[in-house]
Amino acid sequence: MHPDIILLDVFMPDMSGIDTLRQLKNNPALEPIPVIMVSGHHEKEVVLDCIMLGAVNYIVKPIDKETLRAHLPFRL
Repeated sequence: MHPDIILLDVFMPDMSGIDTLRQLKNNPALEPIPVIMVSGHHEKEVVLDCIMLGAVNYIVKPIDKETLRAHLPFRL
């Protein structure tokens, strides 16, 4: 079973979200799943890296329900 969408944090303890995104997008079975990156950081380079690797969007934390809802209908 594949998820409809993945919310992926940029900074994680064992593997970065950027490395995880790269692996997801290099796997033909997982590549079509839309990924929204989330992070407390908003450095331009990090945002651009995520978008260039295939993330459909980048949301800066903290995320409120309205912001999340505004992003989800366009991806499902």
